[in-house]
Amino acid sequence: MEEELHMPGKGWLIGFADQSKRQCREQLRQNIAMAVEELLDDGWEPDCIAEALSELADDYMDSVIGNTAMHAPSRRTH
Repeated sequence: MEEELHMPGKGWLIGFADQSKRQCREQLRQNIAMAVEELLDDGWEPDCIAEALSELADDYMDSVIGNTAMHAPSRRTH
């Protein structure tokens, strides 16, 4: 009798990915909170910090999307 290999199910994989995203988000939240506290202590206004964070996030997303587009396989039809 052949030994069956048990692969994780789709639900398990999705749960693992969700947990990983939550951990990344929480670590980022902690790091941002520390940076924001330092900026506030240095006298920066909350609205200025919020705007800068938004712009940085947008720039990072553009960078990730642009990098993905550059490495995407070409779709040639013959």
